[in-house]
Formats: sequence, C-alpha cells, structure tokens
Amino acid sequence: MSSPPLPGHQSRRNRLPGPVREILKLSASVGLTFLGLLLITFIIGRVIPIDPVLAAVGDRAPADVYERVRVELGLHLPLYQQFLLYIGKVFRGDLGVSVLTANPVTADIFRVFPATLELATVATFFGVILGVPAGVFAAVHHRKWQDQIIRVVGLFGYSVPVFWLGLVDWCCFTENSPGCRDRGGWTYFSTASLTR
Repeated sequence: MSSPPLPGHQSRRNRLPGPVREILKLSASVGLTFLGLLLITFIIGRVIPIDPVLAAVGDRAPADVYERVRVELGLHLPLYQQFLLYIGKVFRGDLGVSVLTANPVTADIFRVFPATLELATVATFFGVILGVPAGVFAAVHHRKWQDQIIRVVGLFGYSVPVFWLGLVDWCCFTENSPGCRDRGGWTYFSTASLTR
C-alpha cells in the first residue's frame, strides 16, 4: 500500500493554474500537429514522380548544372538532414519554389489569396443567410416533413465532394453564364452583361 504524498512534494502539474495547463496542452497539440503536417508534406514532396531539379533547369541542362542545382537544393543530403533544413526554411517563411510555376510559393499564395478570401466570404454569407433560417424552420417543425426535407438537403450538401461541386459550379457559372468569365474572381464579374 503506497503512502500518501508529502505536503512539500506536490507534482509540478498541480502547482500550475488550470488555464496555464490548458494553454500548455493546446500549444503542445498544435506544435505536434504542425510538425506532423510538415512531415507529411515533406514525404509527399519526395515521393511524387517529379524531379525538382529537372523542373528547375529543364531536361536539356548539362550534367554539371544539374548537379550544382541539386546541391543548392540540398537534395544530395540524407533525408533527415533535408527534413531539418525544410523545417528551418518553413520557420523562416521560405516555402521554396513551385515546380509548376517556377515562382516562390509565398508569391503564388499571395497571388491567389484574394480570390480564396472572396470565395470564403461569399460562401460564409450564403451559408448564414440560408442555413440559419433553415435550421430555425426545421427546429420549429421538428420531426415533421419540413424538418426531414431540410435534413436531407443538409446531408446532401455535406456529402457532396467539394472538388466535384467546385467543378460543377465552375462549369455552370463560367462557361454558360454571360455574366462570368473564366479565371477570375469577383473583379471579373460583369453586371453589365446581366442587364442586357
């Protein structure tokens, strides 16, 4: 039978106030999640069948140029050293160069971020003005046919893959609508063509 702990030997956990413990647990959880995401993106970047050196210099580059760029990118190092360098660059804000656009990744993110913000804002707006009244209406008519219809529509909305719904919306609103143009955001929406 274990003896009770002495009064002067309380654990460090019991000495910390409750909010501090919660903040520490949350910080540890976020840190581990971020580290896991970095590991996953690093592994994906190493297993995709695209040679980043060839994407940077082209397939007609001489062997010495290929090797020089390979060393500059750190691909000659062991994987664990590459991962440590990758973490260091991410914490410095250097996300590397895109193998598709040959631009810095941060520049590509800032280029498409306004359109992403527009899309998220419009989606949130429509979600609130449609979802809140529909939820109140379903609650008022609980377990009636109106409630069942709203549940089915909501379940369908959650079940539809986002990438498929995005393609359908793109086809409907950019290809067949006279007021929308391809490859644009809200700034490319022409209200003049809708009033014709």
